[in-house]
Parts: sequence; structure tokens; C-alpha cells
Amino acid sequence: MKKFECDCCGECCKKFQPNLSEFSELISDLNGPEYYYNVREIAGLPLFEWEVKELNNESKKLGISLEIKPDKIVIDLLSNKKIVYSWKLLQEPCPFLKNNKCLVYDKRPLICKGYPLSIKIDEVTDALSADKDVSCKCAFWPKDDPIINFYKYLYEVYDNCFIAAIKMKQIEKNYLDIFILLEKLGKIKLMKYEKQQPAFEKSSKYQDINVKELFCEHSITVDIENIADKYAKDIIECMC
Repeated sequence: MKKFECDCCGECCKKFQPNLSEFSELISDLNGPEYYYNVREIAGLPLFEWEVKELNNESKKLGISLEIKPDKIVIDLLSNKKIVYSWKLLQEPCPFLKNNKCLVYDKRPLICKGYPLSIKIDEVTDALSADKDVSCKCAFWPKDDPIINFYKYLYEVYDNCFIAAIKMKQIEKNYLDIFILLEKLGKIKLMKYEKQQPAFEKSSKYQDINVKELFCEHSITVDIENIADKYAKDIIECMC
């Protein structure tokens, strides 16, 4: 079986695509309303808050200017705050790309580590969803290999890329699960789907806070990254 090897063509770093399926994606509480959570149909590189901090630090060292904006939010009606849990780097090509090599390779975000894979996690069962994708922008795709267990196959071929792709989706799901739990406890009140987009367009009335600030405000002590690490390890152990 042929293993994935990046040939450093740089295509994945030169042009980002908006994920139109995520733009209309809903998070649903089985007994409650649905919440619109992707706020922009724009191309960009998705980042979590600790990744924003790391890239900002690296950009200062390298003298690079970054344009990073909030991407995914939920609106809390009790506090009139926009809870930002994902950002996007908007420059194309990526400002850290030089001669088709990444200047911050060791600190690159999960979206880069997981490329060219996109994984979904079932909201109810917490299992890997049947929905998955391999980017057609990447030249590597061993089409001659038989596929019996697709996810096991992806792990065997893509290895660490597969693990990073799982972690990225699990982190997003963990955030959303916590938002729903906080609402059930009466700590926040999430704006419903049909009102969220018009509200975002007039979002100056809402104060931005990040997830770390939200967790501090409600005395939540949870390591989202470690939970995602454990989830990915459990998935791999079940396949091996």
C-alpha cells in the first residue's frame, strides 16, 4: 500500500476554499432548537484560538502581517456576547508559504496537519460519520488500492494527517457540546438559527469573547485538546 507523502507543490497553501457545507451546517439538540454557527461564507484557513496565538507570535518573529477574523460563533442572548470558537486566516496565498515550503511547519495548525483529509463526527453517537472527503487539490490519491474499511485505509495511508483531521473535528464538537450543556444549565441562551445570520450582520451590538474567556466566566476547567487527543487514540486503537 502506497503511503501518503507531500510533494510540496504548495497548492493547498495558495488558494483556500470556503466550505459551503459547513456554512449551512446546523447543530441540533435532540429536544431543542437548532443553532446556526458558521458566520461567514468566505475562503480562509480555519484556526482555533491557541493556533491564532501561536501564528501571531511566529508572524512577529518573521515580520509578517496577518489578517485573522472571527469565523464560527454562537450568540448568547443573556450576556449579548458573541462566543467566537474559530477564526480564519484570510490572506491568499498563506503568508507563511515561501518557495512552496512552510515557514512555521512545526507549529502549523490542525487544518494543515490534517490536509488533504476532511472528517465528520456524528453528533449523536460520537462515532466517525460516513461523510468524509479527500481534497481533489492534492495530487496524491492511491486510486488503485482496494478500499474495504475506508477509515482504516485512510489511517494506514495518511497516518498523522488522519489523526489531525479527527482531532480538529472533535475539538469543534466538544465546544458545541459545552455550549449546549451551558444552555441546559441556564448559564447562556443561544440564539436560534433563523435569527443568527441577520444578528451577525448587525453584530456591533454584541461583544466578542473567546472560548477561554467563556470557560473562565463559568469556572469550566476542561482541556479540549487532551480530550480530542484521547478520542483520536481510542479511534485508532479500535481500528488496529
